[in-house]
Amino acid sequence: MDKNLFLAIFLSLAVYIGWTLLFRPPSPEPAAGKASAPQSSTAASPAPAGTAQGPPPAAPPAAAVPSLEKILPEAKIIVAAQGARISSFQFPDVLGSIELLHGKNPSFLSTWDDLSFRLLSDEPSRSRFAAAHPSGIRLEKTFTWNADGVHGLSVTAANPLGSAVELPAWSIYSSQGLDTVASEHKENKSLLRAIALYRHPLKSEKSVFKKLSPGAYQENWRWVAVDNRYFLAAIMPPPRSLSGVEVLETQYDGHEEPQIRLDIAKTSLQPHASKTWEFKFYIGPKRYHSLKSQDIGLEQAVDFGFFNAIGRVAFLALLKLHSVCGNFGWAIIALTILIQLLTLPLTLKSSKSMMALKKLQPKIQSIQAKFKDDPNRMNVEMMQLYKTSGTNPLGGCLPILLQIPIFYALFTTLRNAWDLHGAPFGLWIKDLSAHDPYYILPIAMGGVMFIQQKANPAAGDPMQAKMMMWMPVIFTFMFLNFPAGLVLYWLTSSVINLGQQLILQRAAREE
Repeated sequence: MDKNLFLAIFLSLAVYIGWTLLFRPPSPEPAAGKASAPQSSTAASPAPAGTAQGPPPAAPPAAAVPSLEKILPEAKIIVAAQGARISSFQFPDVLGSIELLHGKNPSFLSTWDDLSFRLLSDEPSRSRFAAAHPSGIRLEKTFTWNADGVHGLSVTAANPLGSAVELPAWSIYSSQGLDTVASEHKENKSLLRAIALYRHPLKSEKSVFKKLSPGAYQENWRWVAVDNRYFLAAIMPPPRSLSGVEVLETQYDGHEEPQIRLDIAKTSLQPHASKTWEFKFYIGPKRYHSLKSQDIGLEQAVDFGFFNAIGRVAFLALLKLHSVCGNFGWAIIALTILIQLLTLPLTLKSSKSMMALKKLQPKIQSIQAKFKDDPNRMNVEMMQLYKTSGTNPLGGCLPILLQIPIFYALFTTLRNAWDLHGAPFGLWIKDLSAHDPYYILPIAMGGVMFIQQKANPAAGDPMQAKMMMWMPVIFTFMFLNFPAGLVLYWLTSSVINLGQQLILQRAAREE
């Protein structure tokens, strides 16, 4: 085997090892301790008398309630009286119910936390809360519950007095971090992000996606959010309504989690005047097409990694194939076959180049022995040999190098796409986004790689031969905790490559 080809394989192996270190899936951990924290915070104590200062609300008195439980098609929600905030969002995941809002004091959409809001009315599609601000202004928060999962929140400040009153600057908060499925609790702290989409300052029709670090920001926001691998909690403010946004760092379970504060400037209200701010919000799974259908760029929260364009194309192709196959496992196999067909010309060229290099091995070894003390002359003679024989020493590397972005794009797609979360293949594979629980796929993949190595002629360099012998073992251990869907892709690809290799070798022998 040519040294340049071996170097390419070695570098590819180094990249794969790097991916393992960066994206190592977490070990399953008991969910009891983590899941119990949100439960204690979902029920708030009734506000003591006199908490809300100033004149009473203009609306007829309503009974104070500690919380409101709302059963929606996609979740069970609890709205706490303090700040009229969503303190619990229980999502019925296919792998078990998940409490997305955790922490000691969950505060999604919290405003005026020192005020206890009263429930004015509760209908299937709307819930209204009110409180009296110390300035004398009457505050009302109305939640509108929509079937598509993107809900509305209107905040109204009304001045019932006969003189002008100023409502001091106020804020509305995103969630404090975001929880996830039990198997990812340990890894979740490294996946949490504060992200946003804002209108381009010079091209209003163009939006800019940005990951936000702790600090203050001034933009014309389309939405701001906290997310992790599978879930998103986003707030969509009215255009140009915010005086600023600040990303805060909050403490939970011994690590820092992002929380976003949206600031609204002070407002002067004339006698009997009112002002309303209309927000939208979403909290739930990152279903790509559902988010895209909202036409506000929420789908950009789905992370397809560094090779974003390839990952998006691979994901859309998987969805299309799934609509035909009805199973994501078979869709992955079909996608692998398509990729192999697309790269077949390069594969054939690579194989022919490798065979030509094998034939040149005696001459290459002769040059290396003759000019071992003169590296420069050796390189000149080697290049002359390649030129006269019409052989490209790098020709065998192209398919391997091409596989790197495809492999990485599929890795991020299979790990981050909600549509593949909990998707079964069959038999023991119940979730293609998780590792094979019995490690059958990675062991089978290693076995196919071993057969491939045996089918190849032995490398001329003993060190190279030894390294190539160990590669199937190294890859098998690397893939043990990779998503089963990704291992299925690599196994299928290896089987196809082995078949191509045997056919080409047989054709070469018959020539």
